Amino acid sequence: DLHLRQKGGILADDMGLGKTMSSAAFIAGSLKSKTIKRALILAPTTLLPHWKKELVVCGLDEKREIFSFVGTKEQRAKILKRVRSKEGEGSVLLATYGMLSHNPEDFGIIVENDDGSNYNEIENIERMEGRGESSAKNYTGGKEMRFGWVVMDEGHQMKNPSTKIAQYVRRLPCDLRLVVSGTPIQNHLGELWALYDLAAPGLLGFEEQFRKNFARKITAGRSRDASERERDEARELGKMLRKICAPYFLRREKEGVLRDNNKSSTNTTTTTTENSIIAEPSSKWATTINAPKKLGRKNDLVAWVPLSKAQKKLYEAFLLSPTIREVLNKTGSALSALSALKKICDDPWLAFRELEDAKQVEEDEEESTDVVEKSQTTTDALRDVANSIGLDVKDLRENPLKFSAKLNRLHALLSQFKRDGKKVLVFSQSRYALDRCELVAKSIFADDNQVSRIDGNVNANVRHDRVTYFQEENSVNKCMLLTTKVGGLGITLTAATRVIIFDPSWNPTTDNQSVDRAYRIGQTENVVVYRMITIGTVEEKTYLKQVFKQGIANDQQKNENDADEGDEFRYFSTAETDGNVMFSFDAQNSDVSVTAKRLNALHAKNREYDEILKNELESFSGM
Repeated sequence: DLHLRQKGGILADDMGLGKTMSSAAFIAGSLKSKTIKRALILAPTTLLPHWKKELVVCGLDEKREIFSFVGTKEQRAKILKRVRSKEGEGSVLLATYGMLSHNPEDFGIIVENDDGSNYNEIENIERMEGRGESSAKNYTGGKEMRFGWVVMDEGHQMKNPSTKIAQYVRRLPCDLRLVVSGTPIQNHLGELWALYDLAAPGLLGFEEQFRKNFARKITAGRSRDASERERDEARELGKMLRKICAPYFLRREKEGVLRDNNKSSTNTTTTTTENSIIAEPSSKWATTINAPKKLGRKNDLVAWVPLSKAQKKLYEAFLLSPTIREVLNKTGSALSALSALKKICDDPWLAFRELEDAKQVEEDEEESTDVVEKSQTTTDALRDVANSIGLDVKDLRENPLKFSAKLNRLHALLSQFKRDGKKVLVFSQSRYALDRCELVAKSIFADDNQVSRIDGNVNANVRHDRVTYFQEENSVNKCMLLTTKVGGLGITLTAATRVIIFDPSWNPTTDNQSVDRAYRIGQTENVVVYRMITIGTVEEKTYLKQVFKQGIANDQQKNENDADEGDEFRYFSTAETDGNVMFSFDAQNSDVSVTAKRLNALHAKNREYDEILKNELESFSGM
């Protein structure tokens, strides 16, 4: 349908539903039917082997019809020469975003001259290819090698139209573009405009027009303090936007694929703090060979964790430091300050690790003094704060359970899962935080074979072996620790039924991708997710923003059939998600989460737990 419309689009199927296979089948069919002559697939490095495998399954010859833009400069030149030739018609070229960014001219992309003398030429190309307006049908750029389709896997990387890679892709000589992403909207509606500006140029008009007419009004209407008029306007604009995008937006969700249409769906509840989904096999799979089995229920829970006494002291003292005053006065780095606060929430020692490393470097004299000075400079404020409240950094390192409330809670969760015989995944954004989680895990699981780990230092072969061993039915491996960047993509770990997000990401989709390692097609057991968030801190405030963003994303990703299913919850006001709120902390009211109370009032009556989970939660009730 997209090809007949001569417009690209967004394939936004839920994670684990085979976006790669669907796209590969479409591209292979288009090439075999000679509808197009060539196709280009852009993807992260780790996903290219999977693309090649799926293209072969779909009937393309690995040696004659699938080419990878890799190797030396000479080898890459030979590959491009072959793809451009008559012999290369009917082929697909695989490349990474990095390769395109570093070798744009090889793909026929016009690059800016140092003196800017070709600015008008580039502006004309972008206009012809469609930048906020319809593509010019008479544009004939890229005669040497023009692609019929360009597929952008993990296409949300194109969400910022000002980045070099987004600009290069826009100038890439091609007829149509397909964005493949399970999470096309991650932060705000402007990202949706950016993706459609690539995939279906002109569909949503110019960027400033879109922000004025849609994005700002829809966002304002989602606030808890929005007026009735603002809410009505946002609702109508949301419907209008969905209607405009519907022909170019393809999305299926797990529960939709596996739902039993003959059964009532009244037992299915989806909330922000709970995501309880029961999906039974649909009757349409009845005659299908190797049909997917039913998908278990997912309970997505927030483990609200009060800071330890030492953490509260350190957190409060740091908020009163000159570093934070500079941030509030717009003269300091907010990102550095937020990062430091986040480390205090996870484990105070993480905030001082650079100090320890700097001392070690100084003693060993293995690195230049510049490195030492840089490490010391970034933690000076924290060191002064620690001294002022009498915190011993060595004590922080050696007593993780005493000072880190999260590690203490992790110990309790893992101990319970061990008693219950549950396999568990523990995700963290940082390798250093994962080191601390590993200490806790190994103190519970005595046998080293019961705990495994995957991070950026583990090569692909070892990674594969560890995943395979974890998945084996009789494996003694009960706990796997992963970094979200490495473990959050391309891995299936359905042997696990418990998932712990130790330090939630700023971006909710990052954590959702991690959860999807266990909760995907092939998972027949119920999965429980514990997101660890410290009460009253920057983490809880980030969670408010995540809920707000997710509400907007969910609203625009609805199917037209579901678009009128009641009004959306408006959880928080604009003031509650304001940036400066991040640097506040009420120590007197930091034992019970205000957010949890509010969400409980809205959703408690809709929650459904099986007996196993009820008993599990009762065992944690004293925390």
